[in-house]
Amino acid sequence: MVSLPSDPRAEARIRELADRLARYNVPRAVRDSLSRYVHSAADQELYQVNPHLIADRLGLDSHTTLSLLAYAVQEGLFTLNWQVHCPHHGQLRTFSTLQDSRAQEYCPLCQASFDAHLDDEIHVTFTVSESVRPLTTREPLADDPHPPTYGLELLNVQAFRDFFADETLPPGESLQVGRVAFLFTDLLGSTAMYAREGDPRAYAWVRNHFEVLFQATDRNRGVTVKTIGDAVMASFLTPGDALQTAVESHRDLAALNRQLGLSGDAALRIRLGAHVGPCISVTLNNRLDYFGATVNIASRVSHLSKGDDVVLTNDMLTDPEVHAQASQHGELTRFEAALHGYDQHFQLQRLWLA
Repeated sequence: MVSLPSDPRAEARIRELADRLARYNVPRAVRDSLSRYVHSAADQELYQVNPHLIADRLGLDSHTTLSLLAYAVQEGLFTLNWQVHCPHHGQLRTFSTLQDSRAQEYCPLCQASFDAHLDDEIHVTFTVSESVRPLTTREPLADDPHPPTYGLELLNVQAFRDFFADETLPPGESLQVGRVAFLFTDLLGSTAMYAREGDPRAYAWVRNHFEVLFQATDRNRGVTVKTIGDAVMASFLTPGDALQTAVESHRDLAALNRQLGLSGDAALRIRLGAHVGPCISVTLNNRLDYFGATVNIASRVSHLSKGDDVVLTNDMLTDPEVHAQASQHGELTRFEAALHGYDQHFQLQRLWLA
């Protein structure tokens, strides 16, 4: 931090915008810390600043900081910058919306094109709004020791997906993702439930079950990509977060059943399946979505779930965190299965939840 000349009007404006974050349940202490940071930080820390640096200054984890910054952009405290970096020569260009993104980028120094990955060449930074605090420099901090914040990290923040639904890729364009984990869920017996309970009550219970899944996903640093009928597709930066969400979803759904007085065949139960790997990000139905073999496999393995388990691919189990979690939460059994649309059989594991 640096000591700046006091400007009561500027301080009041910054404080006013920071206080608006209360509507998103941002704690008072965090709002005050952000207000002090925006008022006192050096200009270079407020121009195209790496969110990891802001997280360090505020004493927050990176996911919480990205949620906070999504709220701050929504309220006009910051602006969002997307940036493309050449693997060899650093930053090439900055743009303000994903509508200006391209799957293929060209580096004039390399005299070659390269694929733009959301978890590698595409970064995100934030700049304090000009109306909040005019900056005397347009040069970012040169010696920031923090790793870059990749675009995929921001896409995996629920607040960003909620408030910036219009942030989509150009028509027909896609961006590659090197690695992301997907969790698919599906409500068992929903057709029979509607017939048995009637539409109003059954629909209310389906909404209750969705809320359980949404909260577990958000709590574990994931995002709900979309719902498909009674199913949910969620994405995560790490396989461990996907598995933890599955475990908590089962636990919280059991609590919901007790609350609703549901048991036996009437209890709400879900199938769960997870897979991790590469994919592409696309615009589908005017929203950011994912496409590719990893998504297809994750969806298909969820159909093999029986309702008291999570079906995991071997790619999930090779992650050390997932393997450690699985041994804590239940018993693994190996099995082989064919998946619709694929010629080969897949080696899978079923985690029976304790």
